[in-house]
Amino acid sequence: MRKSWLYGGRKQMAAAGLAVMLAAGAVTGCSGGTEGTAAEAGNTSSDQKAGEEKSGGAAEAGEEESETKAEEEKLPEYVPVDPASVAESAEEDFIYELTDTIATITGYQGSGGQVKIPESLGGSKSIAIGKDVFNGNETITYLYIPETVVRMESGSFRNCKALEEVYVGANLASLDKSMFKNCTALRRAELAGTISGIGGDMDAGAFIDCVSLTEVVFGENLQGRIATDAFRGCMNLETVDLSGTQIGNIGQCAFADCTNLKTVKLPENLGWIESNSFLNCPSLAEFEIAEGNGVLEEEAGIVYTVDFCSSYSPNTAMFGLAGALDADVTVREGTEIIASNAFEYIQTIKSVKIPDSVKEIERLAFGACYELEKVEFGNGLETIGQSAFNGCESLEEIDLPDSLQELGSTAFGFCNLKRVSLPDGVKYYKGETTEDYIFAMNKDAVFTYKGKEYTYDQAAELDALLAQ
Repeated sequence: MRKSWLYGGRKQMAAAGLAVMLAAGAVTGCSGGTEGTAAEAGNTSSDQKAGEEKSGGAAEAGEEESETKAEEEKLPEYVPVDPASVAESAEEDFIYELTDTIATITGYQGSGGQVKIPESLGGSKSIAIGKDVFNGNETITYLYIPETVVRMESGSFRNCKALEEVYVGANLASLDKSMFKNCTALRRAELAGTISGIGGDMDAGAFIDCVSLTEVVFGENLQGRIATDAFRGCMNLETVDLSGTQIGNIGQCAFADCTNLKTVKLPENLGWIESNSFLNCPSLAEFEIAEGNGVLEEEAGIVYTVDFCSSYSPNTAMFGLAGALDADVTVREGTEIIASNAFEYIQTIKSVKIPDSVKEIERLAFGACYELEKVEFGNGLETIGQSAFNGCESLEEIDLPDSLQELGSTAFGFCNLKRVSLPDGVKYYKGETTEDYIFAMNKDAVFTYKGKEYTYDQAAELDALLAQ
């Protein structure tokens, strides 16, 4: 698995330059923090996390090979458990505290295997499960949570390494964050009951890193939000079928790094989605949007907005479907914005044609597109954002249009540029060092500006003319 410098690969980056870029916020990807309004989510859209998440030094060759092998291995078929065949667990298997209104489970002392939480504990038919109560359990293989469970605190079942299937019939507003985090043997999850949302946060999605998860049955009561990182890293999940739900929105990186995800089905009433909700899903080819949805539409492997979606206006290219795109990509006429992370990581793209209608290419829109060789920019383009083409190492020549006014930091950093034509009116962020410079590490490049040529070593001279 090849990685760009942004995600832990580039050894040639100087430490000083990296520090500057981190401070400036140039290393971007899936963002975290507490989720707020749609506008707030859009402002941070996927721009702080994936790089930091996956960084930490150059990857060893053996490590990369093992990651690739893990992603390619096919798990054996899983036969679901019939809930009716599982006997209710003994009340004495659970340690709980009883109040006038609720029994709160604070510990488990049973033998594991198939566990069916009783509908009543201590005579109470309102049950809560405390934070981290089952954290790290290595004996439970099947878990049935009845409808009498009205509260489950964060991380209740995380790191349950033997857990293969879970049925959640609880009466909950939402599954809390980290609920089943890192349950690496989990194959199937059925979300029944009155669950209306699936929680998450940066590194704290409800099902984050459930690497064996192959099936999720979403209940019809799901109508709220699938939050940040909810299913990130579920690399064996192949289908996400939300068509029978009433889900309202899907958050940042909710299904990012689901490397075997092929099909997504969305309901009519989906209101908004983030441009990085399906970041780094290289197999994603089918994206079905129910008839009547007036927010999104898919055309030729690209998902576009037709109405306001999160912080994005109509006529935005939200993201490409890596498994559906041809080598030559044409953004449709009428598009005004190419969103952050829209085509990031997609390795099938060799050329991109951008129409005159596009005014802005946002952060990391084409980041780490290693095979991208040619970009035809439209004549209406005004802004190319931070790290928009960072790490496009097959890109050797670019002609920037006369309409361009602003280039973000490291917009073309760590490419393999030999020739760059700069328009007369452009301004850019020069950075504190050439490592943070707009064309960082393109040491063989020759830049043409107002009829004069400049080498990479003459960057300071260009900075004096073009820096903001």
